[in-house]
Amino acid sequence: MLAAVAVTLMCGCAKGTFYDKHCAVDKEGWYMDEDLRFAVDIEDTLTPYDFYIDVRNTKDYAYSNLFLFVKTTFPDKVERRDTLECPLADAFGKWYGKQTSRHVDGRYLLHKSVIFPMKGTYTFQVTHAMRDTVVTGIKNIGLHVETAGR
Repeated sequence: MLAAVAVTLMCGCAKGTFYDKHCAVDKEGWYMDEDLRFAVDIEDTLTPYDFYIDVRNTKDYAYSNLFLFVKTTFPDKVERRDTLECPLADAFGKWYGKQTSRHVDGRYLLHKSVIFPMKGTYTFQVTHAMRDTVVTGIKNIGLHVETAGR
């Protein structure tokens, strides 16, 4: 009986994908003023979530990192702005993340164990924060939200 309760508790706390969407970046380049938007509808204000930004880049991306601005707009129109550094490669040019022949996929923690304070639609706008006005070599950006393990 105790083993059954333990298994039930472990399964109830397991991480699970709540939201996962990716937006393609224009093949000509990602302009500094071009945002990628994600709308997340929230009904549960009790469960903690982990937020990640997914980055897919080509192997000819010119830098070892990518800086992003992430603006969150709450259902009551309050806004929060975060800056995220995504390390894509080490100092020797070796790519981090899962690699294919042409692309590298990485996932970067934005927030850990966040509880949504209110029900409604949350909008996440992602723009690059690099010094170049146009960044090439980024294929897509994603927002991945999963229930936090306890």
